[in-house]
Amino acid sequence: MFFYEISREIGIFRVMKAAFLSLFEKRTWEKDSLNGLRAISMMAIFIFHLSDPIRDQLPQDTAILNTFISNLTSSVDLFFILSGFLIYGVLYRTWEKTGTLSFKEFYINRSLRIFPAYYSFIFIALLVNKLQLKMMAASSDPKIQALLPSYSESVSRWIYDALYVSNYVTSSHFHTWSLSLEEQFYLIFPFICYFILFKLSTKPRIVFLVLLYFSAALIRSLVHQANSGDQPYQVFDLLFHRPAHTRFDSIVAGIMAFELYKNWNIIPKEHNRIREWYFLLPGLLFLSIASFVPYKFSVYYNVFRFNFSNLGYAMVMLASIHNLSFIGKFLGLRIFTPLARISYGTYLWHIVAIFIASTQLRINVHSISWFEFCKALVIGFSYALIFAFVSYMLIEYPFLSLKNRLKKD
Repeated sequence: MFFYEISREIGIFRVMKAAFLSLFEKRTWEKDSLNGLRAISMMAIFIFHLSDPIRDQLPQDTAILNTFISNLTSSVDLFFILSGFLIYGVLYRTWEKTGTLSFKEFYINRSLRIFPAYYSFIFIALLVNKLQLKMMAASSDPKIQALLPSYSESVSRWIYDALYVSNYVTSSHFHTWSLSLEEQFYLIFPFICYFILFKLSTKPRIVFLVLLYFSAALIRSLVHQANSGDQPYQVFDLLFHRPAHTRFDSIVAGIMAFELYKNWNIIPKEHNRIREWYFLLPGLLFLSIASFVPYKFSVYYNVFRFNFSNLGYAMVMLASIHNLSFIGKFLGLRIFTPLARISYGTYLWHIVAIFIASTQLRINVHSISWFEFCKALVIGFSYALIFAFVSYMLIEYPFLSLKNRLKKD
């Protein structure tokens, strides 16, 4: 019995060691610059969500900075672009190699990557919220009792997170909408590839993708015409920001980027500095347009801002793909690798980390200095990384190992 316990502990230690080392290992099939983009995108989203509820309390004499931070929500576009680029790449190479797609294999791989960490977060949060409800119900404080019905109703909406429809129906967690949108993409896109895209030759395929890309802007313009007039940000969020049918062009932008990279030789093997700038400068210009215009319920903000954002990110991504590009060298720094590996867990848990960080801010006072905000930012992001690290070590890595073993079998 003693030796069994010792051998089991050694086995667990080896697994934990392998999980830890996997955060830093260099993978030959990865584009290092994409890790940098993923890590920076996660940081930007964290800054946005930390600042959003306290925006009126931050210094108002820095209007440009405030506008920039308020538009960091566009960083979600970069996540969508990376998903489109990488998932289409997986499907394309499988088709190129075998001449077919295994839907079963694709969905098993996606499920093992996504579901364990996601549902762990959903059910842990549900358990904590249920305990909180019991404590609130037992309280005699009238203020707490007044909050009880709305809090109870919010907790009951966890099912919309579990069903991946939180981009259409208000759920318990306001940040899971983007994961719902991506999951809807994973469900549908392999069939689009199998029955349409991979049946087309190179030129008709890119034409189809371009038309598909601009159809999202057409849908947004129709929605805008049906809801014209001055509207609060919540209406924009509900009608344009979250729904899959108004946001899928960001994913298609990533798909087009892979198609151009793979079949149109826009990134030649021999590094071309001029070609790099052809993508980088317009990309940065587009991102500037998307980042420094304040919110207004307008044709630009509702319809075309998304295009400036996702095309800007797509062009920066293409500029960084070559290992010898200067932007690629920066984004490929090894410091970004572990941050990218745990970015999924960071996104899942960052709202909890923000709640902890908010205790460092004087929420009830009239103003919050940038120093206080940055202090809370460092504390909160550190907590998010800790939560994500635990999620990766205990939940994600074991299922990733299972996924890899199934591939070998």
